[in-house]
Amino acid sequence: MKALLKFRRHIEWRSAVQIQSLGHIHRQMVVAARQALQRLFNNDRLLIPVPVRVVNPRRFDRSRSRD
Repeated sequence: MKALLKFRRHIEWRSAVQIQSLGHIHRQMVVAARQALQRLFNNDRLLIPVPVRVVNPRRFDRSRSRD
């Protein structure tokens, strides 16, 4: 019986360690994203606009025949 209790405690401990590790990774990702956004929007240079091409949807409709 003691062995089962010891095994259960070990599994619970490992689960707690993994949850802490995932929390640490999540916090690192949040900090990195925040820093990237700050660099992007706090920069004095203007962002370079990308031209957008409007495409006629009928041109790419392959189900219609070309007759």
